Amino acid sequence: MRKYINNIFLIVISSLLLLLTALAENTNISAPVKLGNKEILYIKTGTGSFSAQNRADAVSKKLEKIAKNPYYDINSITLTESENSTDIVANDTIIMTISDKDAQISKKPRQFLAREDLRIIRESIKEYREDYSAKSIILGGVYTVLATIGLVLFLILLNLVYKKLIQKLETYKKEKISAVYVQDLKLLSKEKIMFWIKSGLKLARILIILASLYFYLTLVLSFFPWTFFLAGKLTNSVILLVETIVQAFVSYLPSLIFIIIIVIIAHYFLKITDYIFEAIKAGIMKFSWFYAEWADITRKLIRFLAITLAATLIYPHLPGAETKIFQGFSIFAGILFSIGSTKLLSNMVAGIILTYTRSFNEGERVKIADKYGDIVEKDLLVTRIKTIKNEIVSIPNSKILDSEVINYSRLSQEEGLILHTEITIGYDVPREQVESLLIQAAKNTVDIVQNNEPFVFKKSLDDYYVTYELNAFTDNPQTIANTYSELHKNILDAFNQADVEIMSPHYLALRDGNQVAIPIKSS
Repeated sequence: MRKYINNIFLIVISSLLLLLTALAENTNISAPVKLGNKEILYIKTGTGSFSAQNRADAVSKKLEKIAKNPYYDINSITLTESENSTDIVANDTIIMTISDKDAQISKKPRQFLAREDLRIIRESIKEYREDYSAKSIILGGVYTVLATIGLVLFLILLNLVYKKLIQKLETYKKEKISAVYVQDLKLLSKEKIMFWIKSGLKLARILIILASLYFYLTLVLSFFPWTFFLAGKLTNSVILLVETIVQAFVSYLPSLIFIIIIVIIAHYFLKITDYIFEAIKAGIMKFSWFYAEWADITRKLIRFLAITLAATLIYPHLPGAETKIFQGFSIFAGILFSIGSTKLLSNMVAGIILTYTRSFNEGERVKIADKYGDIVEKDLLVTRIKTIKNEIVSIPNSKILDSEVINYSRLSQEEGLILHTEITIGYDVPREQVESLLIQAAKNTVDIVQNNEPFVFKKSLDDYYVTYELNAFTDNPQTIANTYSELHKNILDAFNQADVEIMSPHYLALRDGNQVAIPIKSS
């Protein structure tokens, strides 16, 4: 039991010793002695129950009281020696005591340290009185007025110079500035070059104005003793900010160089690919295995992959890329993209498949599901059709991929598009006459080509009539509706002139000698 109590006692004593050591260390923290807003010297140790800060505050109050009294002679501040300390005394008031411990911490002899502190105190009081004198304040006001006039004149001059530069640029634009080309591809127009130059001048003017305002404010604050310390803080803050920016920039410089190199490579790679695919699209460059209509979609795919690769390489080198906030935002954006991109990706994939399978091109007449018209726009996500009723119908590419697509234009020029229509005629009309009338009606139709002979199929022999199908060629699929209309008109006219009825007869006949429905042979 006694051993247990002894252990507890030792722990308590050790804790108290550690606490006292910590308190002693805290009392030895340097504390500044201030006069006005300036730190004139430092007290590095405490005395008895007074910490270094307590001593510094007490000395500061005494010095400020003496400094504010203009009748107090600074030469009356002297040193008084004792056995273990040296006092700085003003008349009968002890301003400050320098002990052997102070001298030991400062690593200087006590008398030497006391003389040095006395000199600093006298010079500081003299400087304080000069700063707060009426002459100094009046001069500060005069200097402020002069600085303000100088700032206004400088800003006026800066504005005049800026306007002159803009006027010179407008002259140079007409005479010396020209667009930047790579072969026949325009990279930068005159207007774009002028925009960037003017933007650079505007930015330079703003930075110069901000710098001049900062310099003016720092200068004016330094003219008056009440704000002098603010000028120092403002200067130190800007210097610290500049140092921080420079250090951060220097440490980030390798990553920045890497990013610049990646951006430059990606930029010129995209420029080269754009130039190549524009040439392919225009027919300047031709490859037997690559169709011109593939140029746009392939350029977009390569652009997307190049930008994605560049972004992947750049991402780890971005400032803050390793922070949790940045990573959390990236994960959140990825989740949002995954949730919302299902339809988007399906349409994009369908658009790519439709392009490389060459189902249709812009300007072609097609029928997609129940939509009939001309392709006016085709991109990765949607295809737009202009119907014969002047309606623009937007169809998602994924829906087109699941639908039947009829292309009326693809073979119309080389082989001709076959238009076909059916009629039913009774068995009593000679077959040769029906075929002749149909072919003649087709030849009389405007957009039916004459170099390909129309032909007639006998599609079915039904109970009461024959189904004839007229087939005729056209090379103008954009006018299919009009061509069908005129073809039907010509068929009606031809059969009416020949006194042949276009109908599907239905007979109710008794075989008791009635006339049979067989054409009479011509003699």
